[in-house]
Amino acid sequence: MTTLLNLDCVNKQYKSSDFKLQDASLTISTNETVGLIGKNGSGKSTLINILVGNRHKDNGSIAFFGEEHAMDDVEYK
Repeated sequence: MTTLLNLDCVNKQYKSSDFKLQDASLTISTNETVGLIGKNGSGKSTLINILVGNRHKDNGSIAFFGEEHAMDDVEYK
């Protein structure tokens, strides 16, 4: 199967909060269905916002079909 999305050690911390998304890693292949579940405040929305470009990650890598893209890249969005 082809890798559609690969996250490797993605981190995000907000200055106004104690919350931090730490070392989020995930690989999704084509034709695969996934769900994102967790407790309130566990980072689900933060992770989705990073993936769609509404938030910038502090570090780590995100690749679509094996290619990393800048989060503000218009073609990526």
